[in-house]
Amino acid sequence: MSTRTNLVITCGRSTIYIYRHCDGYPAETGADILAKLREAIGPADAHRSPNGAANYFTRAIFLEHYDQQSYEKVPRPMYELTTELHGDIEHAYFIEFRDRFNTGPVSIRHAARPQNWHKEDAEVDDWTTAGRRYSFESFAELVNADRKASNARIRELKASSRSYTDCEEYPLV
Repeated sequence: MSTRTNLVITCGRSTIYIYRHCDGYPAETGADILAKLREAIGPADAHRSPNGAANYFTRAIFLEHYDQQSYEKVPRPMYELTTELHGDIEHAYFIEFRDRFNTGPVSIRHAARPQNWHKEDAEVDDWTTAGRRYSFESFAELVNADRKASNARIRELKASSRSYTDCEEYPLV
């Protein structure tokens, strides 16, 4: 089963919706977002403009591909352009590139689908608006907390089955 996600990138009046079919949880997609944002914004003394950073980030996202399988002629893109939030996502990331760097060059918001969302008859628009806003540092903490939980599960699986001996733990960001 896939952990689907959307990224919503905003810069000024422009908004782009991006879909990722697999590995949408913070340990994977969140870490990818964080790494690409760090590259896109650059060092504190040489920030790109919001438009420049948004363009750099978006290009970097679309260059990602899954490992090519033997039956594929070309590797599948990891991210694809879409028109709105998908109804079956489990995570949503909202990245806003700001015009004013005095409040930080970018705003990151993450929302995870509630466990009982289907019982409450909630639509994707309902639960994604409740997401938490993060600074770079607190978003890295979210990613690392998810990676630590994933690493604990990997250790459990390795201890219980030889099938998982080749699994590697996530490095912290």
